[in-house]
This record gives sequence, structure tokens and C-alpha cells, in this order.
Amino acid sequence: MTFTFRNAPDAAFVPTRLISHVRRLLAISLFCAFSISVFTQEQMPPTAADYGQWETLGRGSVLSPNGQWLAYPITRSNGENELRVANTVTDARTVASFGEDAAFSADSRWLGYAIGQSDDAPAGLDASEKPVSADLGLLDLNSLEVEVIKSVATFAFSENNAYLAVHRTPPLAETEQDGGDTDSPVESIGSDLVVRSLNTNTDVQFANVSAFAWQDAGVLLAMTIAAEGRTGNGVQLFNPETGELRTLISGNSLFTGLSWRSEEDDLVVLRSHSRTGYEGDTHNILTWRGLAATQTSALTYDSTTDANFPKNFRIVDERQPSWSDDGTAVFFGMRQWETSPDTNGESTKNTDGNDKEKPADVDVWHSQDRRIIPMQKIQMQRDRERNLLAVWHLNEPSVVQLGIDLMEEISVLDGHTFAVAQDTTPYAFETMFGRRWMDIYVIDVKTGTRTKAVEKIRHFHGGSTTGRYLLYFKDNHFWTYELATAKHTNITDESAASFADAEFDYPTEERPPYGVAGWTIADESILLYDRYDIWLVAPDGSSCERLTDGTEEAIRYRYVALEDSTAGINATDPFYVSVYGQWTKKSGYARINIEEGIRLERLLWLDSQVDQIIKADDASHYAYVVQRFNDSPDYFVSGPDLTDAKQVSNTNPFQNNYAWGHSELVDYRHPTGQRLQGALFYPPNYDPSKQYPMLVYVYELRSQMVHRYVAPSERRPYNTSVFTSQDYLVLQPDIVYWDRDPGVSATECVEAA
Repeated sequence: MTFTFRNAPDAAFVPTRLISHVRRLLAISLFCAFSISVFTQEQMPPTAADYGQWETLGRGSVLSPNGQWLAYPITRSNGENELRVANTVTDARTVASFGEDAAFSADSRWLGYAIGQSDDAPAGLDASEKPVSADLGLLDLNSLEVEVIKSVATFAFSENNAYLAVHRTPPLAETEQDGGDTDSPVESIGSDLVVRSLNTNTDVQFANVSAFAWQDAGVLLAMTIAAEGRTGNGVQLFNPETGELRTLISGNSLFTGLSWRSEEDDLVVLRSHSRTGYEGDTHNILTWRGLAATQTSALTYDSTTDANFPKNFRIVDERQPSWSDDGTAVFFGMRQWETSPDTNGESTKNTDGNDKEKPADVDVWHSQDRRIIPMQKIQMQRDRERNLLAVWHLNEPSVVQLGIDLMEEISVLDGHTFAVAQDTTPYAFETMFGRRWMDIYVIDVKTGTRTKAVEKIRHFHGGSTTGRYLLYFKDNHFWTYELATAKHTNITDESAASFADAEFDYPTEERPPYGVAGWTIADESILLYDRYDIWLVAPDGSSCERLTDGTEEAIRYRYVALEDSTAGINATDPFYVSVYGQWTKKSGYARINIEEGIRLERLLWLDSQVDQIIKADDASHYAYVVQRFNDSPDYFVSGPDLTDAKQVSNTNPFQNNYAWGHSELVDYRHPTGQRLQGALFYPPNYDPSKQYPMLVYVYELRSQMVHRYVAPSERRPYNTSVFTSQDYLVLQPDIVYWDRDPGVSATECVEAA
């Protein structure tokens, strides 16, 4: 409605009542027009100014042991991160700004978490250019009250619920004064350790603590002391129940490597000492047995008094010492002891007293190098810390060297009777420019004797739960090697399934397997994967049974480890597996009960991306994440059947205020006839009558991203949500590659899509 006063000079002669009426009509008309535009206006996509508020579920979410609390981190591109804590039964919840690394006490009464900083804060520095300490948040889950403890390096709850150890940030070491060498390493000293009784809210404080460790199945707390000038250094043991503090050892040395024997009261530690003319320290090994008793003395190994210890070698602290299961041996690391630069007879000065000129910065590639020069540079620090595995049998005067090459990978099998080494030396040149080959050696832990068990393989899957077998993949089959008999057995020879990954399209002489779920308890069987299914296979090859029916519907099943399986998978109890539709992209979880005749129950099956399932330690409470491209990821909690799930989180609720696109699957075929798919993402307010520009993402298999939610961000390249918000279609087609023809392969797939 429009009003026009044509003769403005004559407007004064218009009656006042008429003018008032016209103004009233004009006001009503404008209000109606505004109201109509508000209710009919289309939602607008987010802009760069909006991106910072978008939330992403971070990693490290945890359920309390009783399952009644869920702590999950939220990250934002603007750096304003937080930790959210929600009760899974009631609506109680709280938020901790910049909270991270959450841990619950064993009784589910307390939650501890580190308090970080905004990305806007200086990177690790305050105004005085000293490192900024993290703080600790201690949340009482009964009252939701928080205590903030300043300057905390780390913290740990005791295993018996009642105590919390808080280790303060060490003071900044000062460089040498009065013209001292500022590049010289400065010996660090310990810091305060506070032990709190959570039941009585009382604290006991210890000074100059460099490290601490709670006993696994007890209440004892071990501490190493590192004081200024080393006065008072040693190892102390504190019992918070009785208040007793015992000094196990003291002296003018550095003590490192605290390690309890699992579920026992045996302790091992390293004590340093130096030798003139040599770089770095060597260490003695000190062990105590039965520390729950009133008194016990240390049993010590000193390599400098052992005539059989390799000459010019030292015991290093880069490898944490560890106990054998039966407590009769300790494993540790050793390496060559290098002489100091100023004692090798070569001066670093010219005759005029000035420093010699540094050598030219040239890369020299030796013909016997096992890695290319760029890889050597990347792994330089790791190489400096490499060491050889050795073992000290506590009743023997000498140690047994198990490792012989710094570059080999060596590990002790369960049972600690044997170790295995992966030796790539014979295939160094082939490995440098391709995928590695290796020989597998079995090492007798008692004598150090080596036996070649497997020759020239690519895919080694370690030992069984008791250490009786080795598992490897060769010639498209799984094999076991029985250590006692040296017998090799093809355990999948009788199966009609293919265990070699047919989708692996990297150039290779031998395809890898689809994977291994793990061994069952007592080495009774192994869970193996083919493309879709899980197989229960006997280690002697006597049986090979399929547990799932994925091949028929192109549905992939994979084992989900929800509890500690170091002793093996307990296949006699129902266990969970993830479920994924190869061509539908549906996903969820199922449960397998072998005791009931291999009963497979599909519990959760959604046209969404379902993943990240976790379980409470002491209760049958589960949490998992559900998301779609247009539905922000959220946690749902439920019982063991995963039914009647309750949504606990609510990320990005403001997304409803913005226009958002959607996604769909695109099916197509490669020129060879191979079936492929792609994920197609639409812009908001898509109009099928219009043409849109389209971006194509060219990189391997991408159709599985069709349900992946992407928070818009300027910090993340190739951000699908940003592209679609700017009116682009985005196509992510599956790319399969033919050997040595990647360019043509990608082109053919993209054109077909």
C-alpha cells in the first residue's frame, strides 16, 4: 500500500484527522509487510563470522565406572573448548571451560580433569616468558561443586577409590649464571606431590617428587625424590591408610623408571651413576619384593661389577623397566656407552684458539642405509632413544641380552618365556623403496638363544595370549607357528573365504589381510576377518567357523573391544561387533553369543553413522555416537541391548537457525563394470530447477563420508559444509587405482561418477 502527496506545498491544507488516519494505515501496512517478510524469509546458510561457535565432539569421552555419568570434550574452531559432564539417568549436568583429559574415581564420586587455555592465549608462555602451568579441576559429582587446583603437571586416583595424587608443575630450571654456558642441560628437580583423602578431605604434601606410581591392587604410593643438589634423593613409599612413610633407598643419584609388578606389591626402579670420559649415565636396577610387609631390602644389579656385561654398554632409562608375570625377572634397555667428545683425542679448537669451522651441511647417503635421508631426519630423536632389550633374572648374577640390533622391533610374548624379533636387515634395500619384508626370530628369554621361526614375510600379527603361538599372513592365508614344536600350520587353507584384502589398491607384491580381531582366552581360537565376516579359527587349523552372515547382504562385521582383553577375548560371553552396510552406508552394532549356537543379534541399525561405542567398567551401561551430514553428532546411552537409548548430548542446537544442505549416495560403475559409489552433498535451499557449480574431491574411497557431519571452519581445508553453504554441490566419488596407473584410474572413476 502506497500513499503519495503530490502537491507538497498544499499538504498543510489536508485535514489533521485525515493525516492522522493515513499515518495509522501506513504504520499498519508497514508492520504487516515486515511481519510477512519475517515469517516467509528463507533461513540463510552460516557465514565465516558464524563458524567459530560450531561444536565438534572431541576424543577421550569416558563413562563413569557405574555408568551414571558421561564426560565428553567439545572443541570449537574459535578455540573456546570445554568439557561437558552429564548424568545419564537424571538431567544433572555441568560444563568445564577448557576441560580435557577427564578421569573418574573408581567409586564414580569424583571427576578430575585438566584445565587448558583458549587458543587466544600465548602458546605456552605468560608475560614473564615462563611456561604456563595447567590447572586441575576436581568435580564433586554429588554436589557438582568444583575445586580448582593450580599448577598441576599430572594427577591420578588410587585404585581403591579413596585417594587422589596431585603432582605440581616443577619449577622452571634456571640457566647457569655469571657467563655460564646457557646451552648446557640443567638438571631438573622434583616438585610438590599432594595426596588427598577424598573421604576426609585432608591432604598430605611431599616435596621434591620427580615421579609417582600407585600400586595396581593396593593402596601403596611409590615416589622418587629429586632435590636440589641431590641432597635427599631417593625412593619413598607412602601408605595413606596408615600414614606411614618409608624410605626404601636414598643417595646422591637420580632415581627413575618406577614400575610396579601388575596386581602385586613388587617394585623396580633405576638408579643413575656416571663414569668419567663417557656421555650420559648408566643405571643400577633396584627391586623390592613384598612391600606390603613391614620391611624389605633391595636386590640390586650393577652392570659395572658384572664381568659378563657387554663392554662399553650402559643401562638406559629410555625404556621403562618391567616385571615378568611371575616376578622372577625384570626387562630393561641397554645401548652402547659413547665417550665424551672432549676425551676422544680430537680438539674442537684451531691453533689460534678459535672454534673450528663446522662441516658443510651435506646429506651423505650410504649404500647400506635402511631408510631414505628424509625419514632418518624425521626419526632422529627416536633413533637417539633406541635401545636393546635385555633381562635380569633376579636369581642370576648376570643379565641376558635379547636385542642385537637397534633397528629391530622386539617384544616379549605373554608368559615371558620367549621374545620375538622382527629383523628387516636382509631386505634393507627392498624395504627402503617399498613395503618391508622381515624375518621373525624367537628368542629364549632364559638364555638369549635365537631361532629363525619365519622367513621373509610382510604381515606379522604377534603372539597368542599365552605365548604358545605366533600368527602371520603369507600367500593369502593365515599361518600359526607353535613355539614348542616349531610347527607351521596353514589355518585358513580349508576355508572358502578370502582373507586377503581385495580392496587394497596400493602397488604391492602381496596384499595384506583384512585383519585380526584377536585371540580368545587360553589360545583356544582366533577371530579373523574376511571382507564382510568374522571367523572363529582353531590355531591348529582343525576348524574354521563363520560367526556372521555379512557376505550375503554385503554387510561388514568387526569385533569391538569394550573391556580389557589382554588375557584374550572371552568368547564364552556375548560380545559386540560393529555393523556397516557396504552399499547402504547404514551402520550400528550387533551381539554374538557363541554359547547359544552362534546367535547373532542385530541390536542397532540406522541410516546414519553410528560409532565410538564405550562401556562403563563396572556396569552394563553403554554410550555411542550417532550423526548424519545434516545432524550434528550426539551421544546416546542405553543398556546392553542398546534399545530405548537416551540422548545425553545436544551439540550445535543453534544449527536450526541456519539453512543446511543434505547428502545422498550416488551409484555408478567403472568402465570395467566394477560397482562404485560416491557421496553427493547438496547446498542449502537446493532448487532442482537450477544449475549449480560442483566441486569434486579426488582421493581414494570417499562414499563412506556420506553421513559424516562436518562442522564449518576456515581452519579445515576442503570443508564440505563451507562449500555447500556457498551454493556448491560437492561430489566425493570412490576412486580405485590400477597398479602404476593412478592418473588414468582417477580420471576414469571421476568421469564415470
